[in-house]
Amino acid sequence: MPRRPADKSQLSPNSKERVRFTFEPDRNSPNGVLLNWILHKAYDGKEKMMAAGRSFWLPFAYQASGKYSKAEVRAVANEAIWRLEEQIRFLRENFDIEAPNRTVAPASQSQPEKPESEPEQNQFFADMDLSIEDDMLGSLDDAMG
Repeated sequence: MPRRPADKSQLSPNSKERVRFTFEPDRNSPNGVLLNWILHKAYDGKEKMMAAGRSFWLPFAYQASGKYSKAEVRAVANEAIWRLEEQIRFLRENFDIEAPNRTVAPASQSQPEKPESEPEQNQFFADMDLSIEDDMLGSLDDAMG
C-alpha cells in the first residue's frame, strides 16, 4: 500500500522530499528475473538499476522539468549517449556479439527532415516498440499511488 505523502509544513528546512518507488513483479517475469539478479546477486545493484534508468530517460526528465538550460540538457543527453554506447560495447564483449556492418549515407543522401510540427522526442517514441506483455509491470500503478 502506498504511503501517504508527508505534510510539507512538518518538514524541517534541511529535510529533502523523497521519491518512494515500490515494484513487485512476478519472480518469473522478465522484470522479476532482472530485479532478483540485480538486487541480490549484482555488486551495487540498486545503483546499476538507477544508472540504467538515468541513461535512458534522464535527459527527457531534465528537459520536461523546465529547470535546466538547453546546454545543460544537451550535456546530460551526451553523457547518457556515452553510457549507452559503453553498455553496448560491454554487451558485445561479454556475449561475443559482433557489431553489424552499417554504412552511413552521405549528408546529401540523408533522409528528408521531419516536418516542423513533429518534435524529435515524439518521433523517437513513435519509432520505439514499447509494447509489454500483460501484467509485465505487475502492480506498478498501485505502487506509484
